Amino acid sequence: MGPRAELRLVIQNKICNARLYMSPTTATVASSPKLLDRVRWHLRVKYAVQELLGHKDVSTTMIYTHVWNKPGLAVRSPWTRNRRRADGIVSRIRWKIIHLILVRRMKPVIIAFLLLGGGFMDAASPPLKATVQQLLSEPQKFIGKRVDVTGYCHTSNDEVSLAVSKQADEKAHSCENTIWLEPDIWDPRYQPQRPTHIAKSDDIDFRNVRVIGTFHYEPHPILDKTVPYEHRYRGHGSFRMWARAIKDITYFQPVR
Repeated sequence: MGPRAELRLVIQNKICNARLYMSPTTATVASSPKLLDRVRWHLRVKYAVQELLGHKDVSTTMIYTHVWNKPGLAVRSPWTRNRRRADGIVSRIRWKIIHLILVRRMKPVIIAFLLLGGGFMDAASPPLKATVQQLLSEPQKFIGKRVDVTGYCHTSNDEVSLAVSKQADEKAHSCENTIWLEPDIWDPRYQPQRPTHIAKSDDIDFRNVRVIGTFHYEPHPILDKTVPYEHRYRGHGSFRMWARAIKDITYFQPVR
């Protein structure tokens, strides 16, 4: 009788002996293919160990195989220990990846929050007192800052600018010696009541006014003719010719 036939005979005998003490339901489960596969696997292991140890009887081999199932001996496989260590490393790497993803996704939100917070602080802080002459001569000191300045308002169909005085404006009015103003325009169709920070146009035309807003400066508003015409003007105001401008105006009233 070959090894396979002997193995098949042992399996059949064990199942038949077990059925004597089983209920019909348990006997049906015991004859299932999954249970038969598990029995075959255990018997193959025992016969393989028997062959390696050189035992003539499988009962001798079972003495050694039963040691595996005794918890008091605390026999641990190196594979189990290495697997736990590998699982720990994988979990740490997974958390690092999640942390990296969260940091990268939250970074734009944090930057936007800081920028907004900085804008609120700038808006809440008092503006810098300055003169038109200071903004004309030292514009780099006031770039991006809120300024409180008083000067002469020059208005026309396509211009609202601030000059040093009436005499200076009448003597030489140009983009180089004035500051472009970009106030809010009151339209009665959309705003039934005029906001308090916006003055009537008749009150500011060619008069001394007080302006509070953010100062902007472009050192080279007009480039040379080697640059294409559509990219030649980079300044502020009409035709983008002013180097200096006050925008985001929150106060624009005549000086009494």
